[in-house]
Amino acid sequence: MELELGPEFSRQFHQGEVWKNLVTWKGVSCWKCPLDLWSYQQIIYETRPEVIVECGVAMGGTTLYLADMLELTGQGTVLGIDLDFNWLHASVREHPRVELIQGSSVDPKILERVRKFIGDKRTMVILDSDHWVSHDQNRE
Repeated sequence: MELELGPEFSRQFHQGEVWKNLVTWKGVSCWKCPLDLWSYQQIIYETRPEVIVECGVAMGGTTLYLADMLELTGQGTVLGIDLDFNWLHASVREHPRVELIQGSSVDPKILERVRKFIGDKRTMVILDSDHWVSHDQNRE
């Protein structure tokens, strides 16, 4: 279902960079729309993933959020992949349900490490690392 104001909300939220400063989990920036986070928890509850692969971690607020959601289900690991963990909040590194891989999520060597980690586990993947398409394009 698309709400009439949905596209306008999305445009203002992203272009106003609300996501950069105002969306946090336990004080750590998420860089996500809260509606996405709400959708993630619904998916996690319904599908009970054993692994969540998050491509694009930044400060780690979303990684921390996902790990806490998995904690509520009593199972699972978030596998966070990013080129650079210099911005990563210490609480993310310390979370028992978080594993980190530094590198490009499209690098064949990284993909092989991910495949080995996942094995035959039920997996959810969040692709949010490579923003090569302009967000300023007019979309019909």
